[in-house]
Amino acid sequence: SKENSEIPYIISVGWDRKIHVWADRKDKADIEKSWKILPQNDFSGHCEDVMSVMYCPQNNLIYTGAHDGTLIAWSFETGYIKQYLHDFDQTCTAKDYIQQSKSVDQILVMDKQLKLLSMTADQVLRFWSLDVLTTKDSLASRFTAST
Repeated sequence: SKENSEIPYIISVGWDRKIHVWADRKDKADIEKSWKILPQNDFSGHCEDVMSVMYCPQNNLIYTGAHDGTLIAWSFETGYIKQYLHDFDQTCTAKDYIQQSKSVDQILVMDKQLKLLSMTADQVLRFWSLDVLTTKDSLASRFTAST
């Protein structure tokens, strides 16, 4: 969408289980001093590799999905966790997450519907509410691909 294309940041995730945020600046000196890594400590966040990331300008949150099926909403400003979305759907994670293909491979913000779409390796689409502060159950719906 137009809003997402105007975000002045570059956000990446990966095997280090961190969120790397850089300001999209032309001046090299500005770039070097305008980056941050979330979370600030190793005691919160994902326990496995982070596979996907998406920023939502409506609520100023970063959403991340990991190899073990966990899906987390982070405050862009503070870096603190706002919500563990996977807690609202017990089918997101499993003890043997590799065998059961729980990896969150893609996340998409649906601006007009105020929903977050997560797609996992076990061929399940989940639609989540973007209103993490007032919604008691963030999972709006779940669809499994037929074989």
